[in-house]
This record gives sequence, structure tokens and C-alpha cells, in this order.
Amino acid sequence: MNGTGGIHVIVSPLIALAAEQVETLKSRGLKAFRVGDAEGFDIVTNNPNDIVFVISSPESLRTDQVRLEMQNHIIFGISIDEGHCVSECKDNITVFLCVEN
Repeated sequence: MNGTGGIHVIVSPLIALAAEQVETLKSRGLKAFRVGDAEGFDIVTNNPNDIVFVISSPESLRTDQVRLEMQNHIIFGISIDEGHCVSECKDNITVFLCVEN
């Protein structure tokens, strides 16, 4: 982990909404991707001084691949797009808060 950048995770339950959120963030000059996109976490690795928005469904956050990838990056924040996501991913939130430990 080099630089001062990292990731801000946005939990979004709908694929169409997540794709729209990525496009909106990019149109404002921010770096963003949806978990499962081809560019994926390479965007974070290739931009170590930037905050990158990572948009994911609760289901994707449960995968070992995503958990392992997130352990390689500083997590600056987590936003829950819709309240019902909390009940869907509440067990995973502790994982994110403990990544740096």
C-alpha cells in the first residue's frame, strides 16, 4: 500500500443503480468501478494517491476474492446506499472495519 489514496466502498443492491452510480462519479472526474467490472481493483493499484469509489452488491462483498482484494487497500469509508443492505451485509461490515488490523 503506497501513496495516500485508498477506497471508499458503496454498497448498492441493484446492478443497474450501481452502473449508474459509477457513470455519475466518473462524469464528475472521480475514479470508480463496480465490483465485477473488467478494470476492477487495478484502478486502485494504478492510482495509489487517489480515493477510488468501489461499488458493490452485498452478495459480492461476501466473496473471498473481494475480501482478499480489499485487504490490500486502505478503506476510507463505507456507504450503504439503501437501508435494507445493512441487514444483508451486517456480518461483513466488521470485516471491513478490521482490515487494517
